[in-house]
Amino acid sequence: MKILKSHNDYWTGDIETSILTGCNLLEIDIIYKNNGLWLSHSWRPFEWMLYGKPLKYFSYNYPIKIYIQIEFKTTNRKAFPILAELIRKYSCSNIVFLIDGYNRWYGDRGDIAREFYEKYRAHNVRWYQNFKQYHEIRTIDIFKSKPWYKRLNHW
Repeated sequence: MKILKSHNDYWTGDIETSILTGCNLLEIDIIYKNNGLWLSHSWRPFEWMLYGKPLKYFSYNYPIKIYIQIEFKTTNRKAFPILAELIRKYSCSNIVFLIDGYNRWYGDRGDIAREFYEKYRAHNVRWYQNFKQYHEIRTIDIFKSKPWYKRLNHW
């Protein structure tokens, strides 16, 4: 199955634009700060990425499977119950949450991500590294103002 991945587009754009462009894999980076989850790059609360619309809005209005790739940019285990509750809150039949645990920048964050996955995998959570073995994933940036736009879109 071919997957089109939107790379951190919550930073300068919105989820709906990503979906309308054809993306069905949306990447978000999370950080634990001030007793809450925040989006890396934008330093906004996790809920901000939804622009006032519940994630279920997208699942009802766009009849596609939507994958949310969550990259751990934190090593604080206090993030676990908060993220688990958000996943529970936003879960529905065509939204799948993918926990991303390993790349060259992760260090021990990969172990923390794996620990979260092992603890909460029954809650509509999948391991991204397994997912990408079976899917052809192409990453794009929709919003040209992002610093990594040229690197991803011109290959």
